[in-house]
Amino acid sequence: MKETKNNSGITGTLTWNLTGGILTINGTGAMSDYSEWPEAACCTNRAPNSTLWKFCRKSITTVTIGSGITSIGKNAFCACHSLSSLVIPGSVKSIGDNAFEYCCGLTSIDLCHDSRQRNALRDMGLLQLPRVDVSCNLN
Repeated sequence: MKETKNNSGITGTLTWNLTGGILTINGTGAMSDYSEWPEAACCTNRAPNSTLWKFCRKSITTVTIGSGITSIGKNAFCACHSLSSLVIPGSVKSIGDNAFEYCCGLTSIDLCHDSRQRNALRDMGLLQLPRVDVSCNLN
């Protein structure tokens, strides 16, 4: 993993870029699993495998996952409190535990018709929230 305090970086075969609150992750293959929550560890260098966008978490409003990505890692976006919109393509076949834990501002999820995605998000409690609008994309 190449760590940076900028608004972009590389993690494995994936690249990420944060511009104007939109975090875009592109590349091919699986996203890594990341350190266990607690927020104190996620927000500092104390976590042994924390997300590279940890320094930008407060400014992330939208996460767009690229169509070559096959999974979303454990704890990948935990405590992104400003996250309101999420786009998940059909290439994503699994979503790790707590991937969107404490994303209390989430109001829109755009996903494909894949029941695995829907089930994973339901199991996290995201689809039961009355404020979350779920739409289906064709990607």
